[in-house]
Amino acid sequence: MVTNNPNDASVWARGGANPLSLRWHGPALLIAALMVAATAALAIGNGFSLRDTDNMLSGRMGLLFGVIGFFLAVDVLPRAVRRRGSVLETIPAVFRERWNRKRVAVIALGLLSFYATYLSYRNIKSFLPQLTVQDLDVDLIGLDRSMFFGHDPGPLLQSVLGTGLFAQVLSSVYLFFLAFIPISLGAALIACTNPIPGLWYVTALGMNWVLGIISYYAVPAVGPVFAAPWLYTKLPDTGVTSLQQSLISEQAEGFHSIAAFASLHVSVTFTAALIAHLLGLARALRVALWTFVVLTVLATLYFGWHYAIDDVAGLLMAPVAVVLSGLATGHLSLSERWRRRLPNALTVARIGVVPLVMWLIFADEHAGAAAAFFVAASLTDSIDGILARRWRVVSVFGTLADPVADKLLVIGSLVTLAAVDRVAVWAVVIITAREVMVSLIRARAKRSGVVVPAGPLGKAKMFLQSVTVVALILGPAGADWLLVLVLATVAITVLSGVEVWLRARREGAPPTAPLTAPAQP
Repeated sequence: MVTNNPNDASVWARGGANPLSLRWHGPALLIAALMVAATAALAIGNGFSLRDTDNMLSGRMGLLFGVIGFFLAVDVLPRAVRRRGSVLETIPAVFRERWNRKRVAVIALGLLSFYATYLSYRNIKSFLPQLTVQDLDVDLIGLDRSMFFGHDPGPLLQSVLGTGLFAQVLSSVYLFFLAFIPISLGAALIACTNPIPGLWYVTALGMNWVLGIISYYAVPAVGPVFAAPWLYTKLPDTGVTSLQQSLISEQAEGFHSIAAFASLHVSVTFTAALIAHLLGLARALRVALWTFVVLTVLATLYFGWHYAIDDVAGLLMAPVAVVLSGLATGHLSLSERWRRRLPNALTVARIGVVPLVMWLIFADEHAGAAAAFFVAASLTDSIDGILARRWRVVSVFGTLADPVADKLLVIGSLVTLAAVDRVAVWAVVIITAREVMVSLIRARAKRSGVVVPAGPLGKAKMFLQSVTVVALILGPAGADWLLVLVLATVAITVLSGVEVWLRARREGAPPTAPLTAPAQP
């Protein structure tokens, strides 16, 4: 049973919901592991350097520890003061009562998963200019003007709100976001007696970073103030304008990257407000968060950080992150009707993405977008199966369509890569032949009433094939390590095919049974 009350102390009692359980931490840790793996693969494959782009491991760690210290003091000091005796004597006693090893471990694990994901996000974002061409600003500027009847939203807001007091207020709001992340994490994990709802928030933030990376590569653009700086010359000197100038200088040195679509400031603040609303937190806090969302939207447009469509995408991204993380951590549930539909919808979506991935691979300048959509589609392969099994809604359609979707995604991508001379044709032929053979074996076995499940090699095969496709899309053509990766993929693909054949023999499926044979009762 999920406890959504942040003040529920029963989670620390014997028999209560264990806040250290992977049921709550697992989704955030999985996101962190995938992001770290993706970052390492991109860095190694392209010779990029990993960097602490936001001084997270130096300067901002001081802010994080300060936030932790503040919430510890707020939690311990008032209780120590209310007790009899010297405060210096009661503080250690209260601290031991309130902060046992389990609670410290919960907070440490939550912060670790968040910051591993965030540092990976910052590094993958810094790779953006080297992996794709950010050339969609002209189109997005035109879209902005069509949405605002021929006006650019930034200069329009400046003329309506002025460039005096509002500029300083909106600048403070935008820059406060840098402190908002550690403060909100501290509030979610430390200030609350029950940290389980806070782990929902941690997971949702991780999903925001993943969706943000995908959107950056899918719609590569730098933003209005960087693409058309002459539109923002009337802005006064503020903390935001200073930050923009420093980003331009650091980007020229290859240290930072700038990306517009979608607005992560908007999606993250909206995520916080949505979760606070769904948890029914204090009214004053909810009002403050919704106000922060509105002011953040205004600030992103006013200073030219984002196009209007970027903010719209951020507002759409937040509910997706909140719902997916809520389902993953058990804080949200769907009706039986939607439980039956969602896994199949994800499978169909994976099939629908295949032509887009193939087209983006052909358009070589959008390799980053191709990789982003391929990774997103590959992730649905795990999600739809997990949801179907957890909700016990495994369907005939899902059983048949899921492996077809996997094969279409991988083979379609490999065929396109072969067409643009990124992988040898013989490798694609072998992999395709294996997939066809395994499909025939399973079809014959099924008609005989035998189900041949995937073995360890089959699961490893799918993972390695996905890694290889991404590496072939983003890696340097003709690199020796890519050839080694392709050879390893072909080898494990063939071996996993042999594994399926042996499993079919062991389960008693007739290897020569015709496909038209009637199913066994």
